[in-house]
Amino acid sequence: MSTPFAVPLAPAPPSPDAALAALHAARFDRRARALFAVRCCLLAALALAALDGALARSLGLTGAAALSVLGGVALATVASRLLLGGRLGAAATFASLCLDAAGLAQLLIATGGLLSPLAGTQLVLLAAAALLFRHPAAALPALLVLPAAAGLHLPGSVEPADLFLLGWYGGLDLLVLAALRWLQGRDEQAHLAAVALEEAERRRAVLEERTRLSREIHDGVGAALSTLVLQAELAGTRVPAGDAAREVAGLRETAEEAIEELRRSIRLLRDDFEPGRAVDEHCRRFAARTGLDVRCTVDGARAPLGGPQQLALLRVLQEALHNALKHARASRLEVELHLAREGALLLVRDDGIGFSTDGRAPAGHYGLRGMRERAAGCGGRLELRSAPGRGTTIELYLPAQAPAAVPHGSAR
Repeated sequence: MSTPFAVPLAPAPPSPDAALAALHAARFDRRARALFAVRCCLLAALALAALDGALARSLGLTGAAALSVLGGVALATVASRLLLGGRLGAAATFASLCLDAAGLAQLLIATGGLLSPLAGTQLVLLAAAALLFRHPAAALPALLVLPAAAGLHLPGSVEPADLFLLGWYGGLDLLVLAALRWLQGRDEQAHLAAVALEEAERRRAVLEERTRLSREIHDGVGAALSTLVLQAELAGTRVPAGDAAREVAGLRETAEEAIEELRRSIRLLRDDFEPGRAVDEHCRRFAARTGLDVRCTVDGARAPLGGPQQLALLRVLQEALHNALKHARASRLEVELHLAREGALLLVRDDGIGFSTDGRAPAGHYGLRGMRERAAGCGGRLELRSAPGRGTTIELYLPAQAPAAVPHGSAR
């Protein structure tokens, strides 16, 4: 039988990876703050230079155009700092880098072009762009400083020495970009490895605690329930037949059911829970205890369900069978469990009296709301179909547990 999944159960993996996204956000914030401090120092130095007439003329800091660029750089610096951490933080920072590139190009043109002693500042601007942004296009404003300083926008004004320096600085730019890209990739790989190691350690600690709890439950509560069963058996041999004997027998059955529930809980804690076997066993015990005709079908391989999905599957099954017994007046139930790599599909049908849903559960049926909440809490979905005189069908979709991410290969 093919598994009738009505909806895709395996959610698409997040992109970019959550760990890398957190790393990039924190790294951008730290580096943007450091860049703001460096800009403030540089702007303070240029402001002092502008106060000296001769120095201002030698640096090209005179005239309305130069002062406008300098003022724009200052305003962009302040704006990028104020917007840091918000939606426009990255855009404001990139815009300020573009203004930095324009100001640096004007400064280099005024002080000798590519022969200017300040030409090395272009490498600093390039490194800042590469460290802040992962996209290669972010370095374009800093790269355009070189041809602007060489005068390529002025036909016939480029000397052979300028072409040599343009190639020289361009080669250095490529080396700087490649080195920074490699270093950041190695940093991302190390971060992913640390995250994976931390997650593995957390899982190990959780597994150890769950094993300890299962052992304590087995030795404590399990032993007490076993004693209760023995006492009920002994009491059953000492009371005469009648109401008292039936009550004692019911007490024994309840204690045995509690022991089975305890065993299921221990299997869940120890990651030894098999959905197919658990569903089949519970249906057989339910049929034996209630006398209802319960047909159970399980097909498919073992689905990779996590602890929350396993518990939701079991609790929804229990609640559905309980509702069929208590409210539906059903004589026959059909239970189907379909397992696949994508997840699990549980169907519970009864031939009871049914009810009119009108898009909501009948009054007082809080168990149906709880089943929906359980399904939604672990990424699944529960559907209810019923009509007066036509029984009730409950469908539970549960996604498979996503495997833990293991870093491999080069970082993006």
